[in-house]
Amino acid sequence: MFAPEAEVWCKNMPASGLGNLLAVNISTPGLSMLFPHAHCLADYSVCQYSTLGGVVLARYAVQVALQFELDAREMTENFTTGDFPYGKSQSNQYAAKQYGTEVMELIEDLREIAYALASKARLADNAQAAQYRARYKPLKDLAAATMGASVAKCDTATSDVYCSGKLLSESFENITGVCTNGMGRYCMTAQEDNAILEVLVRMAIWRLVDFGRAILMRSGSNFDRPPPGVSAYEHLAVLHQNGFPIAIQNLFNAGIEIVKGILEDWDSTFGKGIKPSNYIGDVLGGLGGQPGFGPGSLTGGKGVSDRQFSCSEYVWPGVYGRRGVSQ
Repeated sequence: MFAPEAEVWCKNMPASGLGNLLAVNISTPGLSMLFPHAHCLADYSVCQYSTLGGVVLARYAVQVALQFELDAREMTENFTTGDFPYGKSQSNQYAAKQYGTEVMELIEDLREIAYALASKARLADNAQAAQYRARYKPLKDLAAATMGASVAKCDTATSDVYCSGKLLSESFENITGVCTNGMGRYCMTAQEDNAILEVLVRMAIWRLVDFGRAILMRSGSNFDRPPPGVSAYEHLAVLHQNGFPIAIQNLFNAGIEIVKGILEDWDSTFGKGIKPSNYIGDVLGGLGGQPGFGPGSLTGGKGVSDRQFSCSEYVWPGVYGRRGVSQ
């Protein structure tokens, strides 16, 4: 999604022994006008789409901003946050209706393999990031913030808004738990994860991709809430956390171990794919099976491609009628 994320792979791939990632460049319809090419090794075995150090492999991606929102200065007196679910009045309730992109669940079996491979990596760090981490020592509940970069298993919260602050972060942490029936643990934020995964789900419905081969890996470039004595604004827009350089480097450091592991075991393991032991897909059950969160499969567990729908099954009743959606 950003040039530095692509450049770290192009720059470091030759030293990995796998070859030059710019050996083949293919103009690909549907890619961003900013990054219109797919870059591949000469043998096409690896391709990239141009697209504070710690590396996270996620099972759940939660679109936390799909809610009603009131400015905190105008929220109801007994509210703890200005965010609350569609069609409901409390932040700890599940939304009355879903768009379908609220939660994406990925294959846990593949995440475990990727975690073991990524854990072999030697992760980058720097003194400036370490100094900023030390500011969190007085906060016992945020002790993990003081530690050096590592590989972890937890989940991502997706929002178009680049947010900062204790209250917003706690609100997003809460909705992640609510949306995943208590199974998701938010520890990384993102702006595009659910959009990308929704595209993959839609393509998987048409048998164009295998959603069971998707891995979601992120690295942290900054903290979502400030340390003691620092305002949310200063934390976001004034002070330098210096996590971006090591976050970019660690995308490659951990990612290349996963790539090597997949290539080495392609014939014995990854070529045929790994059978999921958990539900995978969206909140609506689009790929078949029963999600362990949300209202349950809309297709009786069969998947969209195995069932015909009428238009009326896709209409939202009541909640949005006054904004032009048919009731």
